Amino acid sequence: MKPFQKALTILAIILACLIILTIIFNTPIKKVGCEVMPKDGFMGDCPEANCYYKLALDKKDPHICELIQPGRGGAKGSCANPSRCLGKFGLPYMYVEACFKNSDHCYSDVNAAEMCSEAKTETGKTYCYERLEEKQETPKEKIYKQALTSSNVNDCFAIYTQQTEMKRTQIEWSTDKIREINCVTKKALEKNSIETCNLLTPTKYGSNDYIHNCILQLAINNNNESMCKLTDAFHTEYCERDFTWAKAITELDVEQCPKKNLTLIKKNEFGGIIQNTTIELIEKTTCAMEIAKKTRDVTICKRMNREGEISGYGPSQDCVVNIALETEDKTYCDLIDDFHFYKKLCKQKINEKIN
Repeated sequence: MKPFQKALTILAIILACLIILTIIFNTPIKKVGCEVMPKDGFMGDCPEANCYYKLALDKKDPHICELIQPGRGGAKGSCANPSRCLGKFGLPYMYVEACFKNSDHCYSDVNAAEMCSEAKTETGKTYCYERLEEKQETPKEKIYKQALTSSNVNDCFAIYTQQTEMKRTQIEWSTDKIREINCVTKKALEKNSIETCNLLTPTKYGSNDYIHNCILQLAINNNNESMCKLTDAFHTEYCERDFTWAKAITELDVEQCPKKNLTLIKKNEFGGIIQNTTIELIEKTTCAMEIAKKTRDVTICKRMNREGEISGYGPSQDCVVNIALETEDKTYCDLIDDFHFYKKLCKQKINEKIN
C-alpha cells in the first residue's frame, strides 16, 4: 500500500472513530450520566426511563424528565412517561404533557397557566412556566380570553354551547364547558346579577350546581346570606352552610365554623358515672384547617381532632402539616407525635416544596 493511500486509510479510520464517539457521547443517556440502568423501578421494566427518573430527582432537574419517552429502554406501552416523572415535582402527572402541548387538553383545568400556579414545588412551578412560554396560544384559548374581558355575557357562549365541531374529544368538551361556566360566573359577579347566574341552566350544563355556586359567590361578595334562598330548596341549606364557612375563613374566626359537642362519660367498675365531661369539637374540619393555616394557630388543630382529644395522639396531623407547608417551617412538624411516621412525612413534604 502506497504511503498516501495508507495515510488516507488511517485518516478514514480516525474520522469514523470520532463520529462513533460523538454519537455515543451525545446520546441523551450519556449527556445526563445514565451509565447504570436498573432493571426495575418506578417506571416498571423500563431501565432507561428509570435511570432518567432517578437522575431527575437526584439533580432536582425536571428537564431530565423530558428524556423519558415511550419505546425507550425496554418501555412497554405507557410504562415510560415523562408526566409521571414531572409528577414528583408537584405537577399533575396524569395530563401535564398534554396540557403543555395544547391547553384544550388540560382536562378540568381552565388553562395551563392555572396548572403551573398550583404546582406543589417551586422547582416544578418554575419549570412549568418555562414550558408555557414555548407554547403557542390556541384559537380556543383566544376565544376564551376575549370572552373573559368582554362586557357582553353572550360572548361566553361561543366557547361551549355555540361550537358546532363534532370532532372534539371528551376532554375538550369538558374543558370548553368549564371555561364557559367560569366566564358566565365571572360576568355575574362583575354585574352583581342573579339573572346572569340563572343562565347556567341544568338543561344546558347537566347540573344545577353551577347556578348554586354562582349565587353562593354573590351572597359572599355581598355579605348577604339571604341571597341563598334564591337557590332551590335542596341547595339553600348547602348555600347557607358554605356561606357561614366562607365568612368564618374570611374573618379568620374559627368560632363561626360548624361545631358540635361530644360528651365523654367515665364510669366506675359498678357502672356508676364518676365523670361527665362535654368537649367542643369542630365539625367542619376544612374550615378550621384553612383558618389554622392562615393564622398559624396550632391550638385550632387540637380542637378539631376527635382522636387527639381522646387518645392523646396530639393535634390533627393534616392540620399541622398544612401550617408547616405554608410557613416552610419544620419546627411545626415536631409538634406531631410520630404515630405512623407523620412527623417524618411532614418534613419530607416541606423538602419537596422548597426544592
